[in-house]
Amino acid sequence: MGFRQSPYEPCIYIHTTKPLITSVVVDDIGIYTPHEQHAQWFKTQLANVFKFTEEDEDSTYVGIQIERSDRAGKIHQRSYADKILNRFEITGPVVKVPADPGIVLVKATSPPDTKLRSEYLKRFGSMNYLPTMTRPDLALAASLCGRHNANPGQSHLDAMTRMYSYLKGTPSVGINYTAADTELKGYVDASGPGCLDTRRATTGWVFTLAGGPISWSSKRQPIVTLSMTEAEYVAATEAAKEAVWLKRFINNLNIGTQVTAVPLHIDNRSAIKLAHNPEAHNRTKHIDVRHHWIREAIEDGNIRINWISGQSNPADMFTKPLGRTKFEELKVALNIG
Repeated sequence: MGFRQSPYEPCIYIHTTKPLITSVVVDDIGIYTPHEQHAQWFKTQLANVFKFTEEDEDSTYVGIQIERSDRAGKIHQRSYADKILNRFEITGPVVKVPADPGIVLVKATSPPDTKLRSEYLKRFGSMNYLPTMTRPDLALAASLCGRHNANPGQSHLDAMTRMYSYLKGTPSVGINYTAADTELKGYVDASGPGCLDTRRATTGWVFTLAGGPISWSSKRQPIVTLSMTEAEYVAATEAAKEAVWLKRFINNLNIGTQVTAVPLHIDNRSAIKLAHNPEAHNRTKHIDVRHHWIREAIEDGNIRINWISGQSNPADMFTKPLGRTKFEELKVALNIG
């Protein structure tokens, strides 16, 4: 039919002559074009080979509910949230934040409880579909709980229950987008050594486009860092890799908008200086060479580093549990609601 496969995402196909893109996830196909006649042409081509059913434009795709308005839209998973809340019969009061800022989860010391672990894994597996798709506000809590899948204890199950209590009060929350904001922007942060079992920091980053998050991560770092500067520097490198991939992926779509240097916002000035300075120092020469890749990304013009106040950095949501006020502020900043 004249499509080429994206070299950056194998589920995306771009037509070589028409302004037409399609995404294929097993047997779910999405069509993206500014012209209805191109969509109809593609449907006709498919109908010559396959039998298929067609859903409304304002519908559901791979479990994501899509709402549209004039030059704006929202994605959410209200139906799925209601489904798992009913499945696990969540009762009791709702909470305003998914992770308690006053509790630090640690590895269980008691022998494995087979029954408790089975219930824990069922709840985690069901919940984890949300923060990976439309609920960045659940990403950190899911990351913290996921570290204890091997041997969860009662404290871990309580933390999981808290996530469901938060979800109960926010089932229709999702990501809002607007056509007015066309710049790809990144934000990155790192916590201190918050994991008491490994003494490792947590990396958090989020990229926004059209006013809302399109890619995010909350993940324990693979190494023990010796300072906040080093933790932030390691986090920045991980975010820079995602920035370069996003830039190449978007530019390869040929949609008329070309991403140049992706702005990456960091709230640690020392980490910014380290990213721009190739000199070796006694305090940083032990850092693994692979974490210095960010310098090459800057030199090649793929990213540019900007400073942002720690109070305004939305990536803070992905590194540590926050109180209600700060958590709600960052949700608003990311157009999550």
